[in-house]
Amino acid sequence: RWKTNCTEFGCDEGEYQNGKRVGQWKELCNQFGCASGEYRNSVKVGQWKDYCGKSGCLGGEYNQYGTKIGHWNEYCLDRGCQGSETSEGNYQEGFKSGQWKELCTDFGCAEGNYKDGMRSGQWKSFCNEFGCGGGEYKDDTRVGKWKMLCTEAGCEEGEFSQNGTQVGRWKEWCTSGGCSEGEYDKKGLHIGKWTEHCNEFGCGSGEYKNGQKVGPWTESCSLNGCVGGEYNPDGKKIG
Repeated sequence: RWKTNCTEFGCDEGEYQNGKRVGQWKELCNQFGCASGEYRNSVKVGQWKDYCGKSGCLGGEYNQYGTKIGHWNEYCLDRGCQGSETSEGNYQEGFKSGQWKELCTDFGCAEGNYKDGMRSGQWKSFCNEFGCGGGEYKDDTRVGKWKMLCTEAGCEEGEFSQNGTQVGRWKEWCTSGGCSEGEYDKKGLHIGKWTEHCNEFGCGSGEYKNGQKVGPWTESCSLNGCVGGEYNPDGKKIG
């Protein structure tokens, strides 16, 4: 029997046989508890509490090959997640399948359908105190009209091409001072007049050509006013 990977909250604890984990183990201990379940030849099998967080210890079932199957409750542990968002749905041979609720917070859940492990069809997403965004997925790629993250200033919204590139008119990066707003070309590059870096004192503004700033620009605004200068056709500051 071994204790390993110890922290102030506890240790991974269980038995090894021939260098492989077997039998009941507890692991990944934190302030909320420890994950626990059975190993066979270092493969997770059967019912597992897979991770513990503010909502308790969540998990589901692994088959004999260590593949997730059936109904699961789990935390988002991906980069960018806070570790408190939960998800719920079914796995079919290790792939998310059917209706899922994801990234659930106090304000709601991202919600939609998976097909062969990929998001498909209409999804509701990015819920916070100001509302929920949403749009359509095709083979796990955002397409068509989307409403993204909402703030007190409004919701980021615009259109994605069939390959998931931002195109056309967009509002984004909304703050209390307003939203950045302008147009993307078919390649997803900024073009034409844009306002951006908005705050309570105003917005920066100027022109993009092929994704590069050109000509006169107001770069940022503060209590002392808005400052800026000029860019040459190659996007380099001049003057």
